[in-house]
Amino acid sequence: MLTRCPACDTAFRVSAEQLMAKQGKVRCGRCRHVFDALTALLDEEGPATEERTGLPAAAPPPPAEAPQAEHAVEPETTAAEPEATAAEPLAHPGEALRQETEAVRGRPRIWAILSLLAMIILLLQAVLQFRTELSVLFPQVKPVLGKACAILGCELSLPHKPDLLGIEASDLHPDANNRLILAATLKNRAPFVQAYPALEVTLTNTGDQPLLRKVILPKEYLPRNIDVAAGFAANSEITLNLGLETDINDAAGYRIYLFYP
Repeated sequence: MLTRCPACDTAFRVSAEQLMAKQGKVRCGRCRHVFDALTALLDEEGPATEERTGLPAAAPPPPAEAPQAEHAVEPETTAAEPEATAAEPLAHPGEALRQETEAVRGRPRIWAILSLLAMIILLLQAVLQFRTELSVLFPQVKPVLGKACAILGCELSLPHKPDLLGIEASDLHPDANNRLILAATLKNRAPFVQAYPALEVTLTNTGDQPLLRKVILPKEYLPRNIDVAAGFAANSEITLNLGLETDINDAAGYRIYLFYP
């Protein structure tokens, strides 16, 4: 089928699909004028063409030129429609790419947050593990550590460093009532307060074999005027004078050992 542009008088060949695309509305490929191709249809036969165009039979209208590319007919459409058609298939991949990019960018942040949380947890565990030492080195944090232990159910005790304890002097002898009297001087060599240790007293025979072993706790060997909970003061000494009730009369020697239960 042929149609003619009413603006530039150029004839074009059109197909039924082109006419159905926009109810006959087409755009001239030469002058870009939009017109109704149905109302401008031409009769392809010679006589009808002459009638419609007023041209002599010897000079037929230029349908023969219609196949040229510059005279091709375009279906009528708005400028926004081709863009929407072209952009629409790309919209979903573009959105997916954007979301994936944001997810990739967010991963380092997530790892950084998780790493920070792990470091905080490890730091708290270290503080709880060495709470006693920290309370000694930094006395100002002791109240905070005490409150934390009250919440977590742990105990903030005094340091236990038996290698910094020593027995300066000791003596074991019977009294008038045939009891054994242990006299000893204990020393805390640490530059900080420690918990009082327990005593292990062992009586031995002439062959240095143990006859009796007894453990004595601080509340049993300390004088009543000393507060056990206050601890063994730094770089200080304490003298003991303790009576031992025993039925063993043939003890030839003894040993004293300081330890923390």
